[in-house]
Amino acid sequence: MLDQTDEQTNKGLSEIEISNKLEQLSERKKHYNNLETQLNEAKEQGGKQISTIDPDARLFTSIGVKGEVVFNLQSAVDDKHNLIIHNEITNKVDTNALYEVTSQGKQLLQVDKINVLADTGYDIGEELKKCAEYNITTFVAPRTQNAGSKNNGFAKSDFTYDKQTDTYVCPKGEKLKTNSKVYIKERKGRKVAPFKEYKAEYKVCKNCVKKEACAAKRLNRIQGRVIERYLTADYTEANQQRIKENKDYYRQRQSIVEHPFGTIKRQWGYSYTLLKGLEKVGGEFDIICLCYNMKRSVSLVGVKVLIERLKANFFEICKIIVVSTSTMAQVLKEIVGQHNNTQCA
Repeated sequence: MLDQTDEQTNKGLSEIEISNKLEQLSERKKHYNNLETQLNEAKEQGGKQISTIDPDARLFTSIGVKGEVVFNLQSAVDDKHNLIIHNEITNKVDTNALYEVTSQGKQLLQVDKINVLADTGYDIGEELKKCAEYNITTFVAPRTQNAGSKNNGFAKSDFTYDKQTDTYVCPKGEKLKTNSKVYIKERKGRKVAPFKEYKAEYKVCKNCVKKEACAAKRLNRIQGRVIERYLTADYTEANQQRIKENKDYYRQRQSIVEHPFGTIKRQWGYSYTLLKGLEKVGGEFDIICLCYNMKRSVSLVGVKVLIERLKANFFEICKIIVVSTSTMAQVLKEIVGQHNNTQCA
């Protein structure tokens, strides 16, 4: 048996087999070169990944869940009727979505001001600032900050900011001052974040009995404790204070936004999409959300009242239909075609 195996191993490949294998390797190399080109193009536009299944889909990860190549559904839901006011499909994380979604909802409701309740991940200072300037009061759960080695009574949260003097006061009563220079920091997955530094004098920290717990290795660089304050800190702090003072109010978020989400995903089974591409998937979910709102409206007011109200707003509805008919028709065509595995004319 061993002799036969050696014979087969030593028996070389034919010219045709070698040619076929070289051709396969060449095609594989072209494929990887093409992927590299696409990735470089994505990087030039600020992206970091590409998808070979759906060019618009992106890899998302969450706590306790492995990464999935998906789209991200953003929605604004009213607290009184649990109707979807605005929905949008994106391929970006939640960090920069708060203002876009809530401002669209505010415009559609035609109100002067509005409260918005949002989960952790939307607490970006730039977004909170834009919302405040547009009369949108935010109640967004702040992220839990990891104080690390400073979790000993000398974390940043233990320092008090004095807005009038634009200084920080440490737990021992010493001031940290700023030179008013604005610095820029790149944060992963977020927009650039301008901030100022507040520093304590070296001699003050050097003579402090708590210097190792507070300033630690910074003393080796001949400077005292340093605190960074983002220019949007006023808005993040105001939002955190509202959450602290209105915990019961914020808890309503789950019963508001999770109602349609649970119905669509769990009860109706829409945990995946039938189409590909940002525009088509967006159109697909427009239809799904419209169906949800229709069914929800029937439950709230009944079929007859709903028909009467639709008639009363007939012309406004026609305007919306004219704008969206083309996209809807294309989406329905794709859905029917893929569902039946046939071409639609």
